[in-house]
Amino acid sequence: MQTRTKQTWLIGIFTLVVLLAGVAGYQFLKGRDIFNRSSYYYSYFNNIGGLYVSNRVVINGLSVGYVSDLRFANDGTGRILAQFRCPSTLRLQRTAHSQIVNAGLIGGSVVRLYDAWGDGPYLNPGDTIPGSSETPYTEALSTKLSPLIANIDTMVRSLKVVLQVAEHTVTEQRAEETYHELYALLRNLRMTAAALPATVANVNTAVNKLATTSDTIQYLMTTTMEELQPSLRSALQRTDSLLVVATQLANDMQKGQGTIGKMAQDDSLYYDLRSSVRSLDSLLVDIQKHPKRYFKFSIF
Repeated sequence: MQTRTKQTWLIGIFTLVVLLAGVAGYQFLKGRDIFNRSSYYYSYFNNIGGLYVSNRVVINGLSVGYVSDLRFANDGTGRILAQFRCPSTLRLQRTAHSQIVNAGLIGGSVVRLYDAWGDGPYLNPGDTIPGSSETPYTEALSTKLSPLIANIDTMVRSLKVVLQVAEHTVTEQRAEETYHELYALLRNLRMTAAALPATVANVNTAVNKLATTSDTIQYLMTTTMEELQPSLRSALQRTDSLLVVATQLANDMQKGQGTIGKMAQDDSLYYDLRSSVRSLDSLLVDIQKHPKRYFKFSIF
């Protein structure tokens, strides 16, 4: 009887140890350390999205705790109070604020703490950290994809209408005419492709002739320029001489030298000439009026 009682106690103790080990392993796999003292912090969120109990709390990507509880706040606003469990050795600054962010399409959500690391002053365990939420992936994708899906739906409907119209419009006769037109087009393309090598050869011949003609024209121009160089040089020299003479004549006129220069510079010559012309004009007028004063005629 005592042996059976002892065995029963051993089985019970073993079962209890196994259960405790299972609970401890389960908590360890979820990131919870049941052997260390913990501190609790709180945040209020209007919408927790895909956040659940046991989701991670991270700082700069490093996991520093987990969400230990989620419940509605007792203030009638509908906000949700999240409880974070962190190691007691973790010191969070008073400037810290939390945000629920997406960890990926299949990674759920995590609580990310910003401005939480530094030299203090620090939060006390049980303090509330200001919180905010990021738009979940599903809502973001729905918002961005809804216009695209609507456009695709409209395009599909339009395509269906076009296909229905084409189905009623394209008759057997029209289809046969289209087939003959395509056949004629392909035959013309085949003939054009067959004649293309000859056309390319003709183009090459014309290009070669053009190159030969260009060389000939260049040679003639070079020869002509060589022949004209002496004549052009002589003409340029004579032109230079004429320009020198004309320049010298203009300088003399400006200085009042020579007959033309004196006439250009001396006003008295101009006035004397004008007076002489007027006197001559008066004399001619008087001769016309009184010719007998100047001419005597005698027949006998």
